Amino acid sequence: MANAGLHAAIGMAIVKIIPIWWISLPLAFISHFFMDLYPEASVNLKNYKKKENLLFTISQIVLVLFVVSVAIIQHSYIMIIAAFLSNLPDLWDEINSLLKRKNFWFVHGGNFPFKVEHWQYFCMTSFQNAVLDIIFVTTILLLIIL
Repeated sequence: MANAGLHAAIGMAIVKIIPIWWISLPLAFISHFFMDLYPEASVNLKNYKKKENLLFTISQIVLVLFVVSVAIIQHSYIMIIAAFLSNLPDLWDEINSLLKRKNFWFVHGGNFPFKVEHWQYFCMTSFQNAVLDIIFVTTILLLIIL
């Protein structure tokens, strides 16, 4: 499962590459499910303040701020919409979690494309995940700016 900054950067890149909104926005949304195949560290609301997860937590905050800054610099509302749509499944599942409902999207929890429990969790340390996210998101956003 990719993190918010990476989802948003991919969605914004799709809009940059395909400037036709009625094609790029649905693709930005669909990209979420493919990016959830990307393995990640198991950092969540219960353990994000732990010392070993601190770099990861800070990097995610900085990357989200970077994503928003790039969208503002580009003067592109469509990029902001794409960033939102590419994060919508996670947002929806967080709302369901808060309301004590079951997750809506079948890909969350490592069950796509095959039913393998927690395959993507613990594949990386939080440090490795933070470094890779910084590299990927920064590269994608710099390509968008240029």
